Amino acid sequence: MADAGATEQSAAIDDFVSTAIRQYRQKLLDLSSRNPLISFRHSERSRSHIRVIDELPEALFSRLSMSRQLTFDPLPYPELVPPDERMPMFERAIQNARRTDGQYKEKLVELGLNPSDRQTQKADRELRNRVRVQLGLTPYDFTIDPKKRAEELGIPSDYDLPVPREKIARRHNDSKIQTLFFREDLDRKLRALRESARILLQDAGLSALYCAFGFLEYYDSEASDQKRIAPLVFYPIELNRELERGEYRYFIEGRNDEIEINVALKELLRKQYSVELPEWVGDEDNEDSALASYLSKIEQIANNRRDWALRRFVTVGLFTFSTLAMYKDLDPTIWPEQSPLNRKNVLRSLIAGDEIHGTGSAPDYEIDDPALPEALLITDADSSQHSAVIDVLKGTNIVIQGPPGTGKSQTITNIIAAALDAGKSVLFVAEKMAALEVVQKRLTAAGLNPFCLELHSSKTSKSAVVQSLANRLEYRDNRVRQDVVTSNLSALREARADLLYYVQKCNEMVGETGLSVREILLGSATRDRFRAILPPALAAARLKNALQINRHMRLEMLDSAANLEQQCEPLKRFGSLADHPWRGLQNSEI
Repeated sequence: MADAGATEQSAAIDDFVSTAIRQYRQKLLDLSSRNPLISFRHSERSRSHIRVIDELPEALFSRLSMSRQLTFDPLPYPELVPPDERMPMFERAIQNARRTDGQYKEKLVELGLNPSDRQTQKADRELRNRVRVQLGLTPYDFTIDPKKRAEELGIPSDYDLPVPREKIARRHNDSKIQTLFFREDLDRKLRALRESARILLQDAGLSALYCAFGFLEYYDSEASDQKRIAPLVFYPIELNRELERGEYRYFIEGRNDEIEINVALKELLRKQYSVELPEWVGDEDNEDSALASYLSKIEQIANNRRDWALRRFVTVGLFTFSTLAMYKDLDPTIWPEQSPLNRKNVLRSLIAGDEIHGTGSAPDYEIDDPALPEALLITDADSSQHSAVIDVLKGTNIVIQGPPGTGKSQTITNIIAAALDAGKSVLFVAEKMAALEVVQKRLTAAGLNPFCLELHSSKTSKSAVVQSLANRLEYRDNRVRQDVVTSNLSALREARADLLYYVQKCNEMVGETGLSVREILLGSATRDRFRAILPPALAAARLKNALQINRHMRLEMLDSAANLEQQCEPLKRFGSLADHPWRGLQNSEI
């Protein structure tokens, strides 16, 4: 009966843990409109993304897959000088105006020493128009609107990119990505995007820069007029720059990582609309056809829904998938049947609780206790830090707390090293990448880098992980002669035994005094400097049967000494006993 009851209780805990895991897993996917993966908002002022025009998504996708560097191309500035201003008469007039026009000179002073090209061009255009009026010509105004400028150049400004035709134009197969920004605005936008990606990588270890291909335009519900757009396919990229003729050239190239689809959107459409987004089926030999096939499937889904549409947008920006990896890991179907997720002891303890006996604070162990596990320490450790390592080796779950600078990362380093020495595998996770780097640097300094596999920042790419694993498989340590190891180990154990013997003797009690050898030696060393100022006879005096002087007798002797010191206090006013006026007096009755 007892076994049956325990089985029922275990099954109930299994169900409870499974339910909790499902609930936690769903919370990792934010399916509200606040999530950019559900409802993305394009903005020309945004520091987190930039849009592409006049490209073919499939061709752009193919160029990225071929590891080509693709440079962002700005709109050419409008023509500043029309043909009639190139005539000799006008050129003479404008040269004279630059020397004599007061407004022009004041404007240059206002702009300062380092005006931008746009500010200088504007001032020059105003001067030229004043000269045109003087010569009887109509003022010339060039357009500063990017869309109008693109139309002047014959560049389509629509963000909804076209479908490829049989013959692809040369500009759609070059190494440039056309944008709807002039040079200064493009530099400012890409500089901000690159800096945001760098900070995210440095602080959280996330490589969040992707090129999003295709967006689904849909509505919140059948009766809603609230339109949403959501990205579909994410190609991992890197954004870099190089200085070229005094100007930065910004370019992207594919990052060796997995192509992602919008899992959050997939889950939302499945739950709310009973629509299944297709899985990504890559084709290494023909990636552009893989994208074309995927977008075609999305378009078929959109055509079957009222007012839904596939938008062939391409947006380069930051898209965070930090919780999607955890969402996938918590899928019960990917765990082996013999070791299901809800049976993991740590997870069961966190969710269902566990019986805990004893105090809340862990005790400090005796460092040299031979009954404790051998703890390999590669950095300095005090007694509490050493005890934390011992607890981990004993299989105890612990929490280490302490303010900054108290050696937590140092303790973690020792724990990892001790666990490796014990033949264990260690997973070290942290919210901030700086914490990972501190521990990793300590392990590297101790020569343990060959046993570390970094899975953060740029080291998370498939090629980096595979190369790291290959390096570990090829690693061969320096061969050491076994007789040397045995000899060194024997000498180490002898030295340790001698030290332990010394420690034990120093902590033994001395006779009936209630004091240890260490306390007596410390007291003797502390008071040794007073021996030089004592009379020789007093300095040489020794107590008989010192080992039989117990604590009570010692307190009486100290009390007598204090009384004698008090009685001798009046002597200090006369300098010495020989100078005292009552010296030699024998009658104590006076």
